Amino acid sequence: MLAEKHAVCSITMLESYKMKKSISIILTLIAITTLAGQPDYFPAGTIRDFTEEWYGKHLTAMEEPSLYPLAKDASKEIYRFTMLPSGERPISVRIELTNDIANVTSVKLTGFGAYEPGDIEFKETDVLDATKTADLIKKIYSLNFTSIPTLEEDWDRSMKLGGSRWIFEGVKDGKYHVIDRWSPEYETDKRGLVQLVEVCNYLLRYIKDYSNQNLQPTPLNASDDKDAQGGAAEI
Repeated sequence: MLAEKHAVCSITMLESYKMKKSISIILTLIAITTLAGQPDYFPAGTIRDFTEEWYGKHLTAMEEPSLYPLAKDASKEIYRFTMLPSGERPISVRIELTNDIANVTSVKLTGFGAYEPGDIEFKETDVLDATKTADLIKKIYSLNFTSIPTLEEDWDRSMKLGGSRWIFEGVKDGKYHVIDRWSPEYETDKRGLVQLVEVCNYLLRYIKDYSNQNLQPTPLNASDDKDAQGGAAEI
């Protein structure tokens, strides 16, 4: 009788192990499938691994293309500003320049920048005339974005509670460059990001029904900065 109970127990444990193993395999396959459906949006080692996956997840939800492979074509000139606010809608503006004409694609998601991206709330493309394109190009060129390092040297300084992540990418003359910053609107001048904020705020005008009045440069000292970030989700 004891041997019979032991045998039944062994069979039950074996079945439980097999079930757990199967679930583990299924979850692994789901993860692999998900990653397989997400393009590589940034060259390996350009930005930190956890942000690469995070940003890529939102760009995939936006149905946005990966820009850096396009640098293989020296005739391509494309810029994209993506903003992921911790508690607000993720947004992106992409500019493609062709023969002095700009195609501006704006997209907004239903999720939140620090959490799940959600679905596309709207995505539309505007074609600018030559005059408006010239104004846009002048504004972007004033940034001289390739001179700005991809990451801030003081990484600890840029890792804050709340706020947002700003990602500015560009492809020009066969080269790709990306700038990754935590909330450039804080201590903007001190961090040398005045022009970046100005250009990105300019691009936000292409996001439908979007107000950027809270994104203007706001110099803060260390104590104010901590107070301003209190209670927000870490991103």
